Amino acid sequence: MAGVYSFRLAVTDNQSGIGADTVQVTILSNDLPEVNAEKDKILPLPFNSVTLSGTASDKDGIRSLKCLPAGRQGDRYQAQQQAMV
Repeated sequence: MAGVYSFRLAVTDNQSGIGADTVQVTILSNDLPEVNAEKDKILPLPFNSVTLSGTASDKDGIRSLKCLPAGRQGDRYQAQQQAMV
């Protein structure tokens, strides 16, 4: 979770001497990427292909972008891809 956290390290030696130090750790939030998958499409039969496009942006940069079927079809697609590896 984002925030500022303090940690204190305390040490006691064999003669009961004590030393301590505190460190602050700041955890920054990671804003989610902005994604736009354009408008829904209607595909009349007998057509069997469609072109999809969209946009994505993130201030930290984009590592990967995938277009996968959503819902149950997406689950089946991912299972098939894993089985092929």
